[in-house]
Order: sequence, then C-alpha cells, then structure tokens
Amino acid sequence: IDFSYLDAAPIRNEPGSASATAVKALAVEEEEAEEEYFDPNENPRWCPPGTVKRLRNLQSPLIRLHTEIVDFSRYLEPTEEEATSRAAAVERVRAVVNGIWPDARFEVHGSFATGMYLPSSDIDAVILDSGAKNAGLCLKALAVALARRGMAIKIQLIAKARVPIVKFEEVESGHQFDISFDVANGPASAEIVRENMRRFPALRPLTTVLKAFLHQRGLNEVYSGGIGSYALLCMVMAHLQLHNTTCKSTWAGSHGASDASEGCLGTLLIDFFELFGRRLVAEEVGISCGGKGPGFFKKRDKGMYEDSRPFLWAIEDPQDETNDLGRNSYACRQVKSAFEHAFTVIT
Repeated sequence: IDFSYLDAAPIRNEPGSASATAVKALAVEEEEAEEEYFDPNENPRWCPPGTVKRLRNLQSPLIRLHTEIVDFSRYLEPTEEEATSRAAAVERVRAVVNGIWPDARFEVHGSFATGMYLPSSDIDAVILDSGAKNAGLCLKALAVALARRGMAIKIQLIAKARVPIVKFEEVESGHQFDISFDVANGPASAEIVRENMRRFPALRPLTTVLKAFLHQRGLNEVYSGGIGSYALLCMVMAHLQLHNTTCKSTWAGSHGASDASEGCLGTLLIDFFELFGRRLVAEEVGISCGGKGPGFFKKRDKGMYEDSRPFLWAIEDPQDETNDLGRNSYACRQVKSAFEHAFTVIT
C-alpha cells in the first residue's frame, strides 16, 4: 500500500545504485520531484491490471484494504532473480571472510534468512567461531580487505555500538550489508520469526506494509533512532497474538463489522496503527511477544525504564527477556506520530 499520500510533504526519490529491483523499490521509496498524490482512478504500479475496478466492486472498505495489502505484499515478494542476486553477493563476501578467518562461519540472519526482505533491505550477517577476540578490530580488518579488493563502497564502521557492525554496499550487486561479529542470537531470531510465520499467516503481509511505511519516512534504521526489522516483527507478533486470544477490534466493532473482520488484514493494520499510535502508554508499559501469549509489562518491573528517556518503547526480545530491543530507538515518538496520523487518515 502506498501510504505516501498521507503526508503533507511530497515523496522524493533518494539517489542509489540501479539494480534488478529498482522498479519494485519505487513502490516503497520516495517519488520523484513534483508533488504527486494518490489518484483513486489510477492503477498503482504494484497492483494487477483492473485493480481499481475490482476494488470498487467490493462493498466493505476493510475488505478493499485487505485486498490492497495482499496485492502489495505479493508484489514485493522476492523473485527468483532477486534471491539469486542476494545469494551470490553473500557468497562473494563469505569468500573474503574465510580468506581472513578460514575456520569461521558466515551466517545470514534477519529478513534475508526469513525471506521477508524489501528490495531496499540490508543483508544481515554474522561472523562466528573465528577465534578472534576484538570485534571492532576484526570488523575493521574485514572492511579493509573488502575495500582493497574493490568489492565494497560506502563503508561505515560502527565500532562503539552495543553490537559493533560494519555497513557497506557490495559493488557488484548494489546490495547493502550489515555484518556483526560473534553475536549468535541473530540466526536464532530468524527461526523464531519463521515459527511465527507458520503460526500467523498475516505476519508477512502486515510486516511488509509496515516496513515499507517506516522506510518511506526514514524511520527504519536503529542507528538513526528508528525501529529495526526485528523489533518491528516483535511488535507485529505481539499484536497478532493479542488478536488471536482476547482482543476484539475496537475500530471494526464501532463501525458495525462482524467478528469475521478479526482475520481481515485491513482490520489488523488499522488496529496496529491505533494500538501503537494511540493506546500504548510507552512511559509505563513494555511490549512482549514471548512466553505462552502476548504480554504487556510494567517497564519499571523489568528495569527497562529510563528516567532521562521515559518515552522509549520497551520491546522485549523473545530470546532474552533482559534484552530491550527498543532502547536505542530514540525516534520512537516520530514513529508513534506517524502511526497515529495513519490511523486518523485511514479511519
């Protein structure tokens, strides 16, 4: 779903290297030059022919929104060409890693491992069992090796973060990489996501829409204060668990929708915007998707309340309940505002 028309400012394209996914990227990146707003009479580039007519024949606005979410998610599903391009880029980088540390394992995780990546998504990977001790120095050595071979540009070493990473663009493919060192929970998190994808079919399409929504607004990178992919997935999983147990849609119920709307992607998206844009009291309550069901907890009880930054979202890592995935997302108030604005405009 192209949410760009919800904003007062025009959507503009950011410069970047051309690739096989450039056309798809237009669906989630900012539009070019002139002010362009959604035209309900035109078929969006990501919709099959005849979509406008098909949607007009649907009486329920929730079902129309559901249909658009399905179309958008299908459009952004990785093609065989895209998957092959990413896999080849991974192998080229792996060869450099093993040239430096022959016994190391180079494992991908994140959206590439789960298949839930956008055309613009980074490839997350981790170097394990290298035998080296200093992560910062090792990542610097990798950056130097890639640069000397002419394989990487736009190299950024973030050595002082809680989890040091090196970011770069692989020249041949144009794909962006985020590589960490000896952090084993990345691959494990991918299995948690895959398990929830099997449990909740709505997880993929909802997350795809929300990732595109945040990407359009520059709110999808943790290092710049945004909400990372894994934290967003945990929020969506908690939301789906809530709907799967005790929650009935406040918005759908007030608009005369039946209980069947509980399985409607349109309802789920609107309720997500309402929950995290309006209802969640972030100063007091944290988010959990682990355990036997959805949970909200008192931040102070788990030591996740910061006096200097009480507004931060506390998002519990299902692998480690002491790990707060939201602690570095200092732009969460902008994210909350964007969600609230989307809820207001859509409803």
